Amino acid sequence: MNVQSNYYLYPENIVKLVWEEDLTECRCLFKNCPSIVEINFTNFNTSKCSNMYAMFEGCNSLKTLDLSNFNTSGVKRMSKMFKDCFNLTSLDLSSFNTSHVNEGMGHMFENCKSLTSLNISHFNTHTVIYTDFMFYGCESLKILDFSNFDITSSRSISNIFVNCYNLEFINLKNFVSSNKLNQNFFDGIPKNFVLCTENIDLINKRSNPDCNIVNCFDNWENTVFHFIKNF
Repeated sequence: MNVQSNYYLYPENIVKLVWEEDLTECRCLFKNCPSIVEINFTNFNTSKCSNMYAMFEGCNSLKTLDLSNFNTSGVKRMSKMFKDCFNLTSLDLSSFNTSHVNEGMGHMFENCKSLTSLNISHFNTHTVIYTDFMFYGCESLKILDFSNFDITSSRSISNIFVNCYNLEFINLKNFVSSNKLNQNFFDGIPKNFVLCTENIDLINKRSNPDCNIVNCFDNWENTVFHFIKNF
């Protein structure tokens, strides 16, 4: 099905969608389209889009989503972008440029219950103000590459990992924060998870006694490989 429209979609019967359009507004574009299992973005131009708030929220039948051709260099808001995508198992964000996102990534991956890993190490978060509940309810997530995050501008970083029951390994190799990370940052993560960082002083160990902290001087791939092999 080819759809060309500047209006938001709310139909319940669309299953497959080919989207070919240049948009300046992507806010809530596919929100609450629960039957969609496939969206083809081959000719989708997002270079002029500045708002992707709740763009895929409620697309709970999507299993894979390839956004590798998205141009997000002008996007300022990504909060709730993938919220309630319950069945999403594969998410390609490799081309995402988040250098201008400043209004928030809060709730961005909330309730993505089927994602087991997510590489967002290339995200530029220097100007992001809110990251609250970013991974809330990601109950299948085991490995998270958070390595190049910079939260010096963030006003609130609480409840990021609540109900991440199976999170085992977090990479904070080049993580930057204006303050030490306390218990509020790690709330919701199981005991004895492995935290990989080059800056031990970043962690308030007294607030996180159950955290296994390891120095991470090797490359990310080797670290993960050895972790999975020996865990």
